[in-house]
Amino acid sequence: MIARRRLLSRLPGGLLAGLAAASPPRAARAEAPLSGAAALLWEALRQRARGRTLRFHLTIQDPGLERFLGWFAATLSGRHGLELEVVPLRDEAEAAARVAGGEGVDLVALDMATLSTLRRRNLLLPARSALPHAPLPLPGMPEADFGTPWHGGALVLVHDAARVPEPPASMLALPDWARARPGRLAHPPPRHALGAAFLLQALYELVPHPRILASPATERNFTLLTAPFWEWYASLRPLLWRQGQDFPEGATALRRLLREGEIGLMPALDPVALPRLVGAREWPAASRVHALGRGSMAYAALLAIPRNAAQPEAAMLAADFLLSPEAQAMLADPRLLGRLPPPSPRPRPEAVLTTPPPPDMPRLPEPHPSWALRLREEWERRMGLFAQ
Repeated sequence: MIARRRLLSRLPGGLLAGLAAASPPRAARAEAPLSGAAALLWEALRQRARGRTLRFHLTIQDPGLERFLGWFAATLSGRHGLELEVVPLRDEAEAAARVAGGEGVDLVALDMATLSTLRRRNLLLPARSALPHAPLPLPGMPEADFGTPWHGGALVLVHDAARVPEPPASMLALPDWARARPGRLAHPPPRHALGAAFLLQALYELVPHPRILASPATERNFTLLTAPFWEWYASLRPLLWRQGQDFPEGATALRRLLREGEIGLMPALDPVALPRLVGAREWPAASRVHALGRGSMAYAALLAIPRNAAQPEAAMLAADFLLSPEAQAMLADPRLLGRLPPPSPRPRPEAVLTTPPPPDMPRLPEPHPSWALRLREEWERRMGLFAQ
């Protein structure tokens, strides 16, 4: 009892450090439950979280995700006495603004570039190492302890085969393809994770070697290595939907344009979801996934807890449940979502529960987040110049 009181007394100021220090080695966690000090600390956290309301901020661009969140909310309430309030976001820019503004964010889903920005501003808690189900950190992820991957994706092109029987073989071929079919391609702005992934996929095909993008972008190498990319984009932009003067706000808007026949080709990050979204009439019946020749860029969706979260214990409990084999199996179920497992340095023991990508879809590693940040800033600067 005395030992338990001491552990409880450490929670307000030393919760994260105590949990991280008391947890078993990460490789053993999936095979054995927590025990000893780690189990006591985690149980104390559960008790502190009970009865709280957790505000989870994320973008919702898929009706399947809404159903998953309904299951998630019911499970948290039934097992842990936690109430979940889902706060939909427009894009990554709004996610960053909400966290920076202290707008009641307890748990937030981010892309790697946005997480990197918030980490540099000291706005996130280093919670990953304290979560029992957290996977090993991603290689090359500079802020590994401040964000935990909860699902993955892969950049592909989706085309309506009834209108576009032959999609382009690569991103480099897109301008020629679009020249023969002006207005039939659209992509979101890069403040959306999907828009950033579309631009990064093209950058991958235009740099001399993919390994270059694993290192941080600097003023010098960004200017030098993206020069061919901006030439490529300048040739493509006037051929986009609405002459590249307007950009659909996310995957939901893109699917509507494809469904209504305004476009014939769009980027996507969820290749396994095609049958479900066709069945739900989100995509046309003749929709097909097209993987790009050099490989599809991997994408990691991350969970983070703001430093000023009102309910950090509830956020840790919810984040850890999202990483559990049970929740990962629900995320991977193609009937519900069909999300790819997050990129990992080695397979996790529960990886058998997840949905693998199609066998002909090699995945390129996600670039260092500094490339996405600089690409987003430069794209917005150039679009502002075009609009003047």
